[in-house]
Amino acid sequence: MAIQTKGMRRLRGTARRGPVNTVTERRGRISGEQDVQLLERAERCWENMTEFRRQAERCYMFTYGDQWGELITVDGKTMTQREYITRQGNVAMQSNQIKTKVASIVGSILKAQYEPVANARDRNEQQYGEIMTTLLQANMTRNNSLLLQDAFVTDLVVRGLCVSREVYERRNGVEDTWTDYCEPFRMILDSGMTDPNFGDMTLIGRFCDEPFQIMAERFARSPEDYEKLRNIYPNQADVFVMPDIDVKSGADSISMLDFREPDDRAKCRVYEIWTKETRARYRVHDTNDASLEIVDADDTERLRWIREENTRRKAEGRRLGWADSEIPLIETDYFLDSFWYCRFLAPDGTVLWEGESTLADRSHPFSICATPFSGGRIQGFITDAVDHQILINRAIVLQDWLTRFQAKGVVVVPKQLVPDDMTEMDFAQSYVSMDGMLFIDAKPGVSMPAVLQNAAVTFPTTQLIEQYMKMMKESTGVTDALQGKTPYSGTSAALYAQQTENSTTSLFSLVTRFRSFLENMAGKKMKNIGLYYDTERVARIAGDISGLSSEGMNLNDILEMDYDLAVKESTETPVYRMVANDTLMQMFLAQAVTAEEVLRFGYFPFGDRLLQARARAAQEQAEGPTQPPAPQEV
Repeated sequence: MAIQTKGMRRLRGTARRGPVNTVTERRGRISGEQDVQLLERAERCWENMTEFRRQAERCYMFTYGDQWGELITVDGKTMTQREYITRQGNVAMQSNQIKTKVASIVGSILKAQYEPVANARDRNEQQYGEIMTTLLQANMTRNNSLLLQDAFVTDLVVRGLCVSREVYERRNGVEDTWTDYCEPFRMILDSGMTDPNFGDMTLIGRFCDEPFQIMAERFARSPEDYEKLRNIYPNQADVFVMPDIDVKSGADSISMLDFREPDDRAKCRVYEIWTKETRARYRVHDTNDASLEIVDADDTERLRWIREENTRRKAEGRRLGWADSEIPLIETDYFLDSFWYCRFLAPDGTVLWEGESTLADRSHPFSICATPFSGGRIQGFITDAVDHQILINRAIVLQDWLTRFQAKGVVVVPKQLVPDDMTEMDFAQSYVSMDGMLFIDAKPGVSMPAVLQNAAVTFPTTQLIEQYMKMMKESTGVTDALQGKTPYSGTSAALYAQQTENSTTSLFSLVTRFRSFLENMAGKKMKNIGLYYDTERVARIAGDISGLSSEGMNLNDILEMDYDLAVKESTETPVYRMVANDTLMQMFLAQAVTAEEVLRFGYFPFGDRLLQARARAAQEQAEGPTQPPAPQEV
């Protein structure tokens, strides 16, 4: 067959060959088709997450908002708890213990400064893994990953869900793979999921609000597309439209979030929905040139061309006297292909863009981390602490009320002493006025006004507050040792160290989930790097890599190889630097390394300058002393 392949290349037809994937023909244009059924399915999934959003909003309010802002109904009137307490003549005081607990948890997770490390499957190719690690870390620096990780951990602790999106596009004049923060309340998730790895997910997406100019830049590829967008968003396309100044931020915007209507009437609502689909396809293998492509089963034009081409090849091969088994034909293999498919939809269901996933594993671009996700339930880590915070605030208000009540006492005034030209309220106001004078007619047998001091009643409000705070520590696992507080007098160093170790144990599950989330996010980033980066770009980021092409390997293998990805603590932490420097110094004292190697591989702020100074001194010593110029005769 190999001998006859060269001769059979003359038998190739001149008809148009189909693309590698015929789905790409439907991309990049606003077809005008509507998928209302998919939009309604996404809306039902979003509504099924109402309980999650309600609890997450409550946790968010008690962490960063008004802890007396919950609505209550009293005598048929709905009001906030702050309004109710104010009407009772009290002051709604609070001590936000949840915010400090959240800050301690987030800080304990982020202080490790996790970074991705790519290891090649073959240890002989580890140099390529180091290059991929450099590419990943350089891209994470461009995406300001430390700030994003802070937002992701905060969402995971407070709301119980954090989502990122990895996309390759041009931003600020630079084409690269970018990591987007996704608002959990705007996410659309398959409500029937129970797998912690989200392997049973069939739908995921989000909706966002964008200005019309951004929408046109993203989806308009022709004047016709631009006109279609103007017809879909007629109000937002008006050049004189002004942003809505009444749009609220924070918890108010979350509670008013609507699936169909945007918060700002000057912006366009767009839905990005990914669905896992199964489609009948043919795997087409042309034995003439060893090419491979995938064709949809409903692509009748391409399949008809394949049948006609096989018929022509058979006729030509028989004319040359070849056996049927020796004629290289186009083989087709029927299979059911599973993949993730994306559609951008307008509020009326119009498809703005559609296409398959371009990642190597053909997955969606989202990375998800949810806690605890037991039975599909999503709940914030500090959910149980909310009720304890309410008890603490109530105890504080009670203590303030008791203090003020016992301090002022009760004024007893006989009604007969109130003048006829004054009401009881005016009389009371004049009596308690700082510089007021009150004139009354003393009547026989009527006692004068008197102040009765209440007997001091010992109510254990302080013990209640301490008990409630202890309950909050037990529910969150955030102890004084984790917060870095000074231990009590008499606490031994060993005991305090053990308390610190025990405090991090309760957070181990949360840390494990977040590290897995970072691995998934870095894995999608690495797939985009392997798909879109070229060797020139790799050389610009990782430096001179020409010497790494050993044993006949192509530098393109850096982008095509399979790696084991792991997320480890950053090498930029002070502890890691100190350990590395100590190890190098021990090797230097043992004369295993030179001083230049210590400065090159160690973490010293002055290392580069000292190496340059030593290099200049060595060069001057090698050149020798310069000869003074010979005297000239006059």
